[in-house]
Amino acid sequence: MKKVDRLLQDYASSHRTKGNIITHFIGIPLIVLGLISMLVRLPLLSESFTVAEALIILVTIFYFALDVKLGTVMLIAVLLLDVVARGIGSFWIGFLIFATGWLFQGIGHAVYEKHSPAF
Repeated sequence: MKKVDRLLQDYASSHRTKGNIITHFIGIPLIVLGLISMLVRLPLLSESFTVAEALIILVTIFYFALDVKLGTVMLIAVLLLDVVARGIGSFWIGFLIFATGWLFQGIGHAVYEKHSPAF
């Protein structure tokens, strides 16, 4: 069994109920969007290359090391979120989006899954 399969199997074991899956489907992209929209406010090399892009590169390397197909899908998704994050225009709106995403995660585990989140 490949490492990515073990990781996904472990993740799936803590995310079995329909309500939890739905709240994660909403919450995870909100967390990533919020995080990117906050980090895009921190220039690293220029206004175009920020801490957000540095993090995207590191995360993409991680996902590609696990699986090329997964890495490709994640790269496309996170680049789309990066474009949206740049349009948000405010650190605090990004923070509210981030916090809302975590609220969805908490609801998913507390109300539907009935146990603590698995990281």
